[in-house]
Amino acid sequence: MKIFLVFLIQTCLLFSVQAITDEQKNELRAIVEECKTSSGVSKEVLLKLKNGEITDEPPLRSFVSCLFRKLKFANADGTANVDRIRDRLPSGLTDDERTSIINECLALKGTDSTDTAFNIYRCYRQKTTKGHFEVLL
Repeated sequence: MKIFLVFLIQTCLLFSVQAITDEQKNELRAIVEECKTSSGVSKEVLLKLKNGEITDEPPLRSFVSCLFRKLKFANADGTANVDRIRDRLPSGLTDDERTSIINECLALKGTDSTDTAFNIYRCYRQKTTKGHFEVLL
């Protein structure tokens, strides 16, 4: 379960300026479980993700895309919901990290909505420091 919460925690930190409530944590856990089930992502892949290795595998791509849809970080057409994501970037990011994410990551597009979500998430992870992901562990 801890491995599956890693992505939840990363997502919370990525897209939350304020502390999240227990109710919001429970809602996010439910979304993570739903996306985990629908994507078929393995425990091993999520463990790699926890350790900073983003594997380019279809189940992980589907998992990230599912989270983007459920958390409304993607518009109906699969493009990034830039305003929603910008509003939820963590306050702990440096100005350079925020600018880089907004200018580079959110502009990424893919061949479909799954590809776009995965590209944005991977870019975010590459442009932020590891400390942003382990705060709640």
